[in-house]
Amino acid sequence: MNNQKMRLLSLVLAAAIALGSVTAFADGEPAAPETTEPTEITSEETAGSWSGNTYTDKQGITYELKDNTITVTDGSKAKGEIIIPATIEKGGISYPVTSVGDIAFENCGALESVTFSGDVGSIGNTAFENCWQLVSVTFSGDVGGIGLGAFVNCTALKNVTFPGNVGSIGDS
Repeated sequence: MNNQKMRLLSLVLAAAIALGSVTAFADGEPAAPETTEPTEITSEETAGSWSGNTYTDKQGITYELKDNTITVTDGSKAKGEIIIPATIEKGGISYPVTSVGDIAFENCGALESVTFSGDVGSIGNTAFENCWQLVSVTFSGDVGGIGLGAFVNCTALKNVTFPGNVGSIGDS
């Protein structure tokens, strides 16, 4: 049964690439209305602090600044509903959050929902693997690519929303 769910998710995600703008839902319930504009998040939840080129927000998510872009590197302490902001400011300059690294949220059993506030260049391989309580993933803009096994064994996953273009989706 688990393999059937993974195949179904792969097919739904592949259809999103072909259609360009899709809201996928597995439970038959309608999804939230789509938006094509990135959402600017300026909440206390995403506030945090810098240590060198590493930023940790109040959600327990760690980011790394490299080459003028930011990557989520560790979300293993994230709980409940989280927001990945479109940008993070350092020294008066806003840098775009462009990717989620390989295994960034792997085995994060308390994660229930992820909202990406802007375009995402890439979701790394097995980035959300074994996030058993993850129910919903919402992208607010375009997605360059989703890596191999990015959502494998996310057995509670019911809703994946793509309002923009999706470049590629890896197996599993």
